[in-house]
Amino acid sequence: MPNQQLIDYIKQAQTAKQTEEQIRTALLNAGWPEKDVNDALASLFSTAQLTIVNTSKFNKPIIIVTFLVTVLFIVSGGFAYYFYVYKPAQQEQVKAEPQEQSQINQVAEELFIEDCGVSRIFAGDELLDKTDFDADHTMICLGKNLLNNCQKSHAIIETSDIGKINYDINGLQGSDCMIKMIYGSADQIPEKEQKMWANTFFECPVNTNEILASLGTKNPQDYAGRIAGTVYDYIGFQFLSSESKCKTGTIGDSTTQEANLYGVMINTISGKDNMSVAYDTRGKKITFTFTIINTGIKEDKYQLDITSLSGWELSVDGWKNEKKRAIELKPQQSYLLQVWVLIPSEAEKGSKEEIRLEAKSMSDKLIQETSKMSLEVQ
Repeated sequence: MPNQQLIDYIKQAQTAKQTEEQIRTALLNAGWPEKDVNDALASLFSTAQLTIVNTSKFNKPIIIVTFLVTVLFIVSGGFAYYFYVYKPAQQEQVKAEPQEQSQINQVAEELFIEDCGVSRIFAGDELLDKTDFDADHTMICLGKNLLNNCQKSHAIIETSDIGKINYDINGLQGSDCMIKMIYGSADQIPEKEQKMWANTFFECPVNTNEILASLGTKNPQDYAGRIAGTVYDYIGFQFLSSESKCKTGTIGDSTTQEANLYGVMINTISGKDNMSVAYDTRGKKITFTFTIINTGIKEDKYQLDITSLSGWELSVDGWKNEKKRAIELKPQQSYLLQVWVLIPSEAEKGSKEEIRLEAKSMSDKLIQETSKMSLEVQ
């Protein structure tokens, strides 16, 4: 039961308009136990509050009406917000989400380019038909992306003759997969004959279904590296073809290409200048393949001249008995020339032959190119 002395003091303090907190502080400072102070305050203040409620009969109807109006307003406002604002917005969001997610996925897919690393598979002297592309992780990565709907990817291919080549898969264009090869600067290309390719690129359309058909593989994923290697080789032949659909250009300063009104380059399909043949090939013909390319930006005519260092018998496809012929090429157009060399039956081991092809521009006498291929009987 609360202490009566405390109760009398608290009543006097209430009459003096002191707050509950002021009364509590004063009593505690005077040394009264906290429990006694709390009990006395609780009994008086709860009674006072009850008295106020019970004696405010005149204001009760107003309070009740005000409360009901407030509740009704809140409830009706909530219903209106739900049915006219929130629910329609949610429905629109549900409709928009699949389309927005599809757009997000498409953008992410377009921006993602897989880095397949660096391959040195072309850095040696091994022939393409003996190269195990399916043991090269970079070629496997490129091949899988070719099979995966031409997924964009990038790799660097190191070669022995032309240095580093950027091998880029640039996605689909219609039903074709666009492949782009980019060559480095002249100081990065080891062989002098190949420096004409410095700072150039070519982009070609590739039908992967045709590549798969030519390989005849039943499980393409098991031969992904081989597929990438075949495409690499295929791109080279496509670019050199007179019916090429490849786009070509230069990287960097465009004035370099504009300055070369006339130009010519001779290349070999094998990329090698020397060939060794077996001893038992005496009396048989060996084929050399040259490609003459107009590297200028204007149409030009070229005088071709083929000679044999040792005087072995030569024959040129479509030339009858000619050793010279003029050809006409459009910019970036190429001409494929096959030369057959008859190895004399009396040729001894160590016998050597050198076939030389010279191409001279008929528009600019300063423009000429010479390429040679040699063979040795072993």
